[in-house]
Amino acid sequence: MLDLPDIPFLLLLAVFLAAMFQGATGVGFGLAAGPALLVAMDDIAAVQVSVVLSFIISVLLSPVVRRQANWSFLKPLLVGVAVGSASGASVHLHVPLDALKLAAAATVLAMVVLSTGLLERYPAVRRDSRLRRAAVGVASGAMTVALAMPGPPLVAYGRATRSGKDAVRATTVAVFLVAYPLAFAMQAATTGISGRTLPMCLALVAPVLLGTVAGRIVGNYVSERVFGRLIVGFLLASAAVLLFG
Repeated sequence: MLDLPDIPFLLLLAVFLAAMFQGATGVGFGLAAGPALLVAMDDIAAVQVSVVLSFIISVLLSPVVRRQANWSFLKPLLVGVAVGSASGASVHLHVPLDALKLAAAATVLAMVVLSTGLLERYPAVRRDSRLRRAAVGVASGAMTVALAMPGPPLVAYGRATRSGKDAVRATTVAVFLVAYPLAFAMQAATTGISGRTLPMCLALVAPVLLGTVAGRIVGNYVSERVFGRLIVGFLLASAAVLLFG
């Protein structure tokens, strides 16, 4: 079993900073910590560790959900996540990883355009509907299982429909509480759970806890304008990781 002294310092730092970013914005842990975990572990267990640690962060942030989440808004998203998780498992098994990453990168880049507000003059872009939310949930669920990246569809849709930072953060956390357990179950059923997953998760719990708490404190001082810029940066970085990672 791994313990903290066996974990490289740079990995501990990467996990702490990734948890802090997600604590402040509601997204970003998998994007920031995922590459570091892949380098350190060099196998599929890295994705499973990212899913478990991201779920822990979501649980820590869940009190925010109870106060700020719009549950009638969330229902179509959660239904979509359930459907997307099943389809994501099939895609993960049958579609080559390079093709999957390319398609996901193209989708994320389209989301960047939506989230920047460049298309705000078109009312159809800003329009919210149950059907659109369900479609976003399908995309998020599929990307969780296949790539451990559920956040991009959610934050892009939130920004396109002019949701505030608190609403976006509460929505992503609520969806993650459902998406990550489903993704882990799908991976367990299709590829199995690596014996390295639990020891690594236990070894990295401390920086995850500390980073999440620090992120919640920092998040209180992040303005709507800065939050919007962070989200655009997050989406661009997601696309870069998918294309070049």
